Amino acid sequence: MQRINSATFVTINVAIIGCAALVVLQPSARELFTFAGALASTFIGAWFAFQFGAGRVKRDKRDKDVSAGNLALVVLVEFLDRDFQYQKQFVDPVRENPNYWWVMRPGQDLDTLDLKVDLAGLAFLLQRHSQVWRAIVLEERRHKLLAKTITERTKLLTEEVFVKFEAAGFGHGQVVTPDEIERVLGPRTTASLKDGTKFIIGMTDDNIKSLESCISIVRNALRELFPNTDFIGAPIKIALAPADTKAGAATHLCQPQPRRRADE
Repeated sequence: MQRINSATFVTINVAIIGCAALVVLQPSARELFTFAGALASTFIGAWFAFQFGAGRVKRDKRDKDVSAGNLALVVLVEFLDRDFQYQKQFVDPVRENPNYWWVMRPGQDLDTLDLKVDLAGLAFLLQRHSQVWRAIVLEERRHKLLAKTITERTKLLTEEVFVKFEAAGFGHGQVVTPDEIERVLGPRTTASLKDGTKFIIGMTDDNIKSLESCISIVRNALRELFPNTDFIGAPIKIALAPADTKAGAATHLCQPQPRRRADE
């Protein structure tokens, strides 16, 4: 059954009331003219009131959607900035180091503010840009996974690795070989530290590229839906001073020594 909108409902009711009044009162021609004018004025006033209300609702909905889009961009930009700073501070200094898996320092918490995208507020994207909505969901999950893995690696370092180093008598600045490190840590801790560190380095690089692309497609989609509206863009990436690799090694109580070849 087709639903009747508010304007049609008002028109029908005004017409019914007018007809009933004509039947009951049986006015003269002059009274009929006056009555018709009043009826028309009432109808026109009701119609304009309805149109004003509908326009206001539409404007409020648009403002709400634009705000939700900008807030989503703010969160994505924050994800990008945190991942980029982590890359420059922790990943890049050890990227070419064969002992990266234990030389890389404990990482900072990427998720201290527990930022989240308001996915419900972005529901308006689902009608014409469902792929964009899904891309935002994916980027949030990727960032949260990276943050969780960094936190788990830091916990592994502080609760197991450093404890075993100290128990083995490793001092600050002491030169040790990779074989000694693996012997002290044991196969389980060694494997966990290697796998976790390798995953963090790879995912940090991938997340930065993916977030830059996602921010771009989200802005383009929002501009298409809301022309002539300003939306937040990706920040200029300015890295802090690179971390000192020697200081990073000292944090781990010892200095790495290159693995010797069998013929040396």
